[in-house]
Amino acid sequence: MDIKGKIYLEEEVENKDRKFGENPTYIPTIIVNEDGTEVPALFTKDRIKKAIERAKVNSEDIPERKSFLSRIFG
Repeated sequence: MDIKGKIYLEEEVENKDRKFGENPTYIPTIIVNEDGTEVPALFTKDRIKKAIERAKVNSEDIPERKSFLSRIFG
């Protein structure tokens, strides 16, 4: 498995209908399901931070990133 997805933190969007206690902003992304359908998702910076911390602790579970040429010829 090769990592294909990227989340850009600078794509932060405002929580337009914010309720008390909710985050003021989200990081938008698109999730591609196994059947190829796409659904939007909103992540908080805190959830992304926790995912990064989890990846550091479980670095053995992260697939190796392949170069462009190794994806073509590999």
